Amino acid sequence: MNCPVCDGNMIVQDFGGVKVDVCEKCNGIWFDWMELRRLDELTEGCGDALQKALDADLKDGKSRGPIECPKCGIKMKKHAYRFNNDVEIDECYACGGIFLDAGEIRLIREGFMDQSKRKEFLNKLLNNIPEYEKEKESSDKREEAVNKFANIIDKFNIKIL
Repeated sequence: MNCPVCDGNMIVQDFGGVKVDVCEKCNGIWFDWMELRRLDELTEGCGDALQKALDADLKDGKSRGPIECPKCGIKMKKHAYRFNNDVEIDECYACGGIFLDAGEIRLIREGFMDQSKRKEFLNKLLNNIPEYEKEKESSDKREEAVNKFANIIDKFNIKIL
């Protein structure tokens, strides 16, 4: 398989139980469907090949245009990685493959958002949306009214079927 960025030869390497394709020329990495999810946390994967990829200098893929999937040949979509929004990945929506430029695997692993970080990030995003704030206030008022009603029912010992 050839690299979708530089057309270099990609060789299969073992990143500790996950076999990925690494470009010999630009150090870009191709992940088949769901492989990146098995290596995106600091505690996942092992071995010399993974360490070499983690040590690779960062190549900025943001300035280049879209690339073609080395498996399907269709244009890949560039978007932020779901657990680290600082890294833009190239994803093939047909086969699910993902291409990372050199150094991006390190950024993904270092900035991986666990569940608590994802919740904090989501709240930060939502709190900056005026419509969300209005809905939240409205929801809080409804919850307050329901609680008052429940207290009245309890106070007067009213049975609801």
